[in-house]
Amino acid sequence: MLAAAVAVLLAGCGGGTASAPTPAPGITDRTVTIVSHQPLRGTSHPGYDQIAPAAQAYFRWLNARGGINGRTITLRYADDRGTASGARSALDGLLDSSGGAFAVFNGQGTTAHGAVVDQLTEGGVPDLFVGSGCGCFNRPGALPYTFGWEPDDTAEAKILARYVATRMPGLRVGVLYENDDLGRSGLQAVRQFIPAARIVDTEDYAVTAPSINSQIAALRAAGAQVVLSFGLPTFSATLALVAHDLGWHPKLVVAGADPTTLLDLIEKQSKGVAHPPGAALLDGMITASYLPSPDDAANPWIALFRKIHDADPDLAGEPFDANVVYGMAAASTFAQALAAAGPEPTRASLLAALTAAPLDPTGPGLTALTYSATDHGGFRGLQIGTVQGGRLTLGGPVYSTDAGTGPVRTVPAVHPVVPDGGIPGR
Repeated sequence: MLAAAVAVLLAGCGGGTASAPTPAPGITDRTVTIVSHQPLRGTSHPGYDQIAPAAQAYFRWLNARGGINGRTITLRYADDRGTASGARSALDGLLDSSGGAFAVFNGQGTTAHGAVVDQLTEGGVPDLFVGSGCGCFNRPGALPYTFGWEPDDTAEAKILARYVATRMPGLRVGVLYENDDLGRSGLQAVRQFIPAARIVDTEDYAVTAPSINSQIAALRAAGAQVVLSFGLPTFSATLALVAHDLGWHPKLVVAGADPTTLLDLIEKQSKGVAHPPGAALLDGMITASYLPSPDDAANPWIALFRKIHDADPDLAGEPFDANVVYGMAAASTFAQALAAAGPEPTRASLLAALTAAPLDPTGPGLTALTYSATDHGGFRGLQIGTVQGGRLTLGGPVYSTDAGTGPVRTVPAVHPVVPDGGIPGR
């Protein structure tokens, strides 16, 4: 049971306080071990199953160059199938294994991670870079060890909705959304920025739905000229494919769209039926990103991540896409935090390093991370991008907003700088 595994950690770290004694579980003079639960199978897995292998590849590259302050980083992860019970089972084995874990790293999914976060808090386990845009993980008072990573779902949706409101005036709008926190955040943002008279239809679906064809047909019948979509990649791919089959060509504005993942899903969903090339189905799709496009070869972080990807035996030959960039960006940020925690890191010094000053001010994100004693949210800024020919091009201002009803504003983008040799702390 996860509770039993956390109880062992709790005994080893002196309780749920930030002043945990050293040595903590998962760290020796030569190694640091971190663990994660990831959706490697199930509804959530398309694309997401690349994240942990990409992080692992970054750590292998880093370890081959001496690691951080003489310690190599070991990442162990297990499949959670995208479910709460799967996350509990995955961490049960990982935290209770020999040597334990120094921290939990990039546990994926709102529902899955929500099932374990309270027990990690009870055990005083650093819970870093949660793979969710839910603001529920940004509660430093209640969850002092938990740090988000992705921009808040509501903030992302507000930026996309405002873009539609200002750049596509007068067009009739439809909304396709998951009936969960992610989707409802999107619908709320649309209603904040787009007048009700322009919203001709809203269609929801369950993430377990075998088909969303009827919802897409309803949006077409309502006369939507723009569709804002808030959901998992598999449903975004379905939207593009079914819209084409219906002879309907609305402007698609999709949260979290990675062209490579969508192209792979479109090919699988086509099931041998003749269609135009998948890239053509995605042409003109609008999305937003807080990390640079994997197609931006001029960005030094992308150049580094591409070099690592192409040389790694487990990744070479696999797509270099936004999921790979995500995994390596999260891994490089953990390495930076570990370096900032000092030559003899403890859990307390790791947490202090995250909140003491703006972390990653010139790192892989388009803006710096916003961690502080009162804010564990992660990234705040996103840039609008357009898909063309299967490639994502980002451009224009970087936007930021809150998770409430505050305005969308422009913010300065960071100047990306890779540390000397690509190794944080050197």
